[in-house]
Amino acid sequence: MYILKPIDYTFAQVTANTALPESDFPAWAAATSYTVGTKVIRATTHRIYQNLIAGVDATLPENAPSRWLDVGPTNAYAFMDGYSSTITSKLYNVSFTIAPGQRISSIALINVVGETVFITATNNGAEHIYNKTITMDATQVATVYDWFFEEFEQKPDHVEVDFPEAYNNPVITVTIAGSSTVSIGRLALTKAYEIGEVEYGAGINIKDYSVTTTDVNNVKTLTKKPNSKLMNFRVVLNQSETNRVNKLLRTLSSVPCIFIGVNAEDYEYTIAHGFYQDFKIILPLPKINYCDLVIEEII
Repeated sequence: MYILKPIDYTFAQVTANTALPESDFPAWAAATSYTVGTKVIRATTHRIYQNLIAGVDATLPENAPSRWLDVGPTNAYAFMDGYSSTITSKLYNVSFTIAPGQRISSIALINVVGETVFITATNNGAEHIYNKTITMDATQVATVYDWFFEEFEQKPDHVEVDFPEAYNNPVITVTIAGSSTVSIGRLALTKAYEIGEVEYGAGINIKDYSVTTTDVNNVKTLTKKPNSKLMNFRVVLNQSETNRVNKLLRTLSSVPCIFIGVNAEDYEYTIAHGFYQDFKIILPLPKINYCDLVIEEII
């Protein structure tokens, strides 16, 4: 099992972004009289704001929460807002180049729509240090008929835990390509920690936030909402590794991370961007310990 802790990178460290320009809504202007419900963007914060009080007010939207509701990131920068449910999208392909200014050992792409992902990296823009092409096709082919006629099934998440950590100034370019609109919810540059092997018997539940209401005529209406994973893992630890894992998990309390139950093909469903609700160290044998983890996905 791996835990990937995202590093912070700034807007300025995104040196190239083909989802630009930010054209979701008009830019906010201090002298404009706005009507209730009007949406604007702020290029400084890269976020969208919706007007709550009609009229003119020169206070910056990000400093006037009673007048302007922050409704989320702009399309161009949704990939780095920390949530996988807000997406950056573009027709056919979208590409980002990031110079985080620090070492990383892994990369996570969450909530992807696209057929192919290309990841390349250089050492400070010079020496090439990484090059990988990933097919985001999760189609299950069992028969000859499936081979010819089965529709493309999207692989939504992908992680790479083999990025060369020796370089202090990597420059990473990630490109998502497809035959129609492509998108990504979360592009995380991370540091990977391997904590042990997941034991058979792990559980993955889906928590549905959809709401059903019933009117006076007993007619039911379903309002569809997102759903999230709730994963339960028992991880087998060597006694010599237990202190390290215990300290790591305590430092990651309430810290959103990417959790990988099984890092292997066809086990992408064990990937979740979220946090652990609970962990417990169990000492059943002299040289073998268990770590029980409950992980909730962030939506």
